Amino acid sequence: MTKQNPQQGPIEPKLAEAIDQWLDLHSVGVRPDAGSDEQVVDDMLIKLDLWDVPKASDDLVDRTLSQIDQYEQQQRTSLQFESRRRLPSLNITMPEVAAIAAMILMAISLGLPMLTNHRRDAQRFACESNLATAGVAMGHYANDFSGVLPRGNAKPGSAWWKVGLLAKDPADKNVQSNSAHLYLLAHNNYINPNSLSCPNNEHAPENPTREMTDWAEYNAVSYSYQNQYTPKAIKLNANNQLAVLADKNPLFFADRKELHHLANYDPNLPSMRHNRQGQNVLLTSGSVLWTRNPVVRGDNIWLVSGINNYNGTEAPLSLNDAFLVP
Repeated sequence: MTKQNPQQGPIEPKLAEAIDQWLDLHSVGVRPDAGSDEQVVDDMLIKLDLWDVPKASDDLVDRTLSQIDQYEQQQRTSLQFESRRRLPSLNITMPEVAAIAAMILMAISLGLPMLTNHRRDAQRFACESNLATAGVAMGHYANDFSGVLPRGNAKPGSAWWKVGLLAKDPADKNVQSNSAHLYLLAHNNYINPNSLSCPNNEHAPENPTREMTDWAEYNAVSYSYQNQYTPKAIKLNANNQLAVLADKNPLFFADRKELHHLANYDPNLPSMRHNRQGQNVLLTSGSVLWTRNPVVRGDNIWLVSGINNYNGTEAPLSLNDAFLVP
């Protein structure tokens, strides 16, 4: 049989009292009397100093710290489970989840068109603002140049569609791009070049400069300008209801080789700039109109009356005839 250690009982009251008295004497530096209970306690403690204490193993500290870490991890895990138990449970059924998802989809389907329309309206208003700014710039230009609209060396019968191309003959100073006449406003510091770019034109240059004299190519041009290849320069105040600038004419397209006239298209086709809903039109009075079709006071601003075939050298029939190109 294995011998079991007897269970230790409480300390005897007499011994406990002797220990307390010994502590009191020891705290004030007084040795106990010989033969007293306090002396017996003192002798016992002296013998403890002679006790051979076994040396602790080298990994005792590591094992102790490991036990502490394990205990702390158990405590953290216990707290996590306890916090999860305290979270309220949501009793949501699958039909309710489906209903919530349907409401979210409905809100998105209703909200996206509204945001899209708001964005389109903002771009149209920004375009309108650009044209109004161009109208003010034209007024300042006219004050400085005998009342005429911006016009460079324009020889009647010259091409008006060769955007960004120079004449083959260096001696030929005639401008063969109607857009270059419009760019005089920016080149001569009457307007910021960015104001001549429609927000809806994805091909517009990002950083146009005043040193430029024209746009680089046909698609980069945002607005169509009154054709300047008339025998006489058009005066700004000659007709305050004349359309002089508008969103891009949709009936013509030019590459670097030739002009293409979309003759099979409806001549009342609106500009492609604003989702084909219409176009902003600047009048010589400085006002800007939003029109659903290109007819202003009975005059189609995209074409010249009576001409069916275009080769890119046409001009307005009179100073009161609007023909906005390119």
